[in-house]
Amino acid sequence: MTPVQSVENPKGLGGVIIYDQETLTMDSHNLVVVCDDRGDRGKNLPQTSSVVMTDYIFSRYSVGDQVGKGAFGVVYEGRRLEDDLKVALKYVPKTDNTECIAIPDHPNPLPKEIALTILANKGRRVPEIIRLLDWTDHPDHFVIVLECPSPCENLVEFIRRHGGSLDEEKARQIMWQAVNAAHMCCLRGVLHRDVKLENLLINRETSEVKLIDFGCGDILRMSPYRSYQGTAEYSPPEYYRRGEYCGWPATVWSLGIVMFVMLCGHFPSDFDLHLLQHKCWSKPGLSKGRLIRPVQLASLMQLCILRAAAGDASIPPLAFASCGASKPW
Repeated sequence: MTPVQSVENPKGLGGVIIYDQETLTMDSHNLVVVCDDRGDRGKNLPQTSSVVMTDYIFSRYSVGDQVGKGAFGVVYEGRRLEDDLKVALKYVPKTDNTECIAIPDHPNPLPKEIALTILANKGRRVPEIIRLLDWTDHPDHFVIVLECPSPCENLVEFIRRHGGSLDEEKARQIMWQAVNAAHMCCLRGVLHRDVKLENLLINRETSEVKLIDFGCGDILRMSPYRSYQGTAEYSPPEYYRRGEYCGWPATVWSLGIVMFVMLCGHFPSDFDLHLLQHKCWSKPGLSKGRLIRPVQLASLMQLCILRAAAGDASIPPLAFASCGASKPW
């Protein structure tokens, strides 16, 4: 199979390899065959999933079973052939709505998810942000290769396994890491816009947390956004009131929702928000036996949820964290 275009990333991270679609064939097992010399490295890619990966991926990675599927893409487990490193390969089909943006050090515009993941990984290593290992772009799809922490699960699964809510010590450990991940994204000019339990992976053995999935994100700016592509339960209330929101407060709001659900086991109701607004929210058992009153924990939630709900673009990224740093919780 002869590529009609091949462009290497100048930084050596991935590349773009485009193949003539007419040369694709099916093997006897109804699987997509992309290159004759790939052996069985792509044997688990069913034709019915419309997954077609380029020779670039098969020459460097073995592709295993599907481990996840979302609205925008499919995730497969895999191994990097040079060192047998476990990886996750996310395949995303392109549509007419797939947006490409230009970022420094890349000559051509990239699909926004690739670009934002590159920007979030730029600079010193941040363990709480999923590490981008490789990527490839194609006319009708793109593939992102990410680190694959193991053994891990998302926070929905983790909370369910711990009885539906978390104790304060565990919630505090997780929140510190989630805050740092979102904070660093903001500082690097990335609005994740979908910080939620499902997009926070936690290692079951070490409790290390990683923020994943930049597919709903955007470049962070000071001016308001007028469209929201994240998850409805985490959407900032000012978007429904005014039809717009600012990036930093929206990030703070979503982290407040994450903290509330971890501690309470459910999303805040209108009544919960009303009590928080009037500084009279509490939950039996919180901070029991510690040098902290439940109202102090509630005030931290209030800093996160209610100040963010004001939608003030001047709120620095995760101001609630620094405001709450002197509080015992």
